[in-house]
Amino acid sequence: MIGSWGSNIIFETSADYIHTFTNLKRDVEAKTKGHSLVNSLDKTQFLGRGLYKITFDMVFKVQMGIVPMQCVDRLHAAFTSGEVNNLRIGKKGFGKFMITNLSDTFDDIMNRGEIASATVSVTMQEYV
Repeated sequence: MIGSWGSNIIFETSADYIHTFTNLKRDVEAKTKGHSLVNSLDKTQFLGRGLYKITFDMVFKVQMGIVPMQCVDRLHAAFTSGEVNNLRIGKKGFGKFMITNLSDTFDDIMNRGEIASATVSVTMQEYV
């Protein structure tokens, strides 16, 4: 197993099955407050760190041994219910995260309308 987000998303590969991510990125910003001063530059106060955001893409293809729309629907169900789970990549735990944005691209559609390939861009935010 490469990693997981609770029991809903398991990142793994095998000879018959590929269910993993690409373009993993983690962002965080500082929380600051500006204080105006007369005839001087503003003073900036550091208040702490903001919440971590993690983004990645998942590609679902019939050739990878999965049904793309089932995987897409599972992500959307977790998103609409506000599901919160621990995110783990390898042995590193990143803490609790929830999905805050999903963007679907349906790459290959067969002649009867079946989705043969889909890419989902996932954005998660730290949940405290």
